[in-house]
This record gives sequence, structure tokens and C-alpha cells, in this order.
Amino acid sequence: GKGLGLSAGCAPDAVLGDLPLIYPFIVNDPGEGTQAKRRGHATVVDHLVPPMARADTYGDLAKLEQLLDEYALVSDLDPTKAPAVRAQIWTLVKAAELHHDLHVDDQPDDDDFDEFVMHIDGYLCEIKDVQIRDGLHVLG
Repeated sequence: GKGLGLSAGCAPDAVLGDLPLIYPFIVNDPGEGTQAKRRGHATVVDHLVPPMARADTYGDLAKLEQLLDEYALVSDLDPTKAPAVRAQIWTLVKAAELHHDLHVDDQPDDDDFDEFVMHIDGYLCEIKDVQIRDGLHVLG
């Protein structure tokens, strides 16, 4: 079909008939709204981009973050408790299936675990700071 200069016999106008074509449109892409208006004589109703918020952590990820802080304290103050906390950390990593994201199949040994903890902590910080959509604007 044609992209411009549509007549009453062209498919878009024939299907619409006398119905108005309302085109909800997000304002961050002005070319898209112009094209819809030009092609189908649309009435453009624009709205803002969705509000954004930090992703933050919750559930297993929040528990894991807490355990990482606990591990740092235990490692300094009472190293005899570190193996128990390591086991809890690994259990949560597996439960949240982060081992796939971190490309680690087996629990790191005691010598490599501190480096693993730093890697997890950095990954969780990245996740927390990601901007996500926090709802939609209401039209009308």
C-alpha cells in the first residue's frame, strides 16, 4: 500500500471510515507521531515517558546482600564462623540462580571465596542501581 496521500479507497481509510484514529504516543520519539499523523490522519495524544526508579534488591537478593555484609564482619572478627556464612552465601547464590549470571558452577574454595564475594557484591550493586519503569502515566 501507499505510505502517503491515502484516499478513501485505501485500506487504512476504508477500514476506519468515520471513526477517529487516536494514537497514544510517547514524547521521546517525535518522528513516530508525525508519521502516524501524516499516514492516517491520526489524532496524536502524547504522554511523558514512564517514571523511573532504582531497581534495588528484595527477596533472596536482599538476604544475600545482608549475608555479604555479615561475611565481611565475621571474616574480620571471628574467622571460625566464616565457613558457615560461606555455605549460606553459596546456598542463596544457587537459590537465586546467580551462579549462571556469574558464570560459576561450583562453590569457590576458601582461598578464592573473598574474591567471589567481591564479584557478587559488584554484581548486586549493578542490579540495585539500574533504572526501571515505575508505573505508567494515565491518559484521560
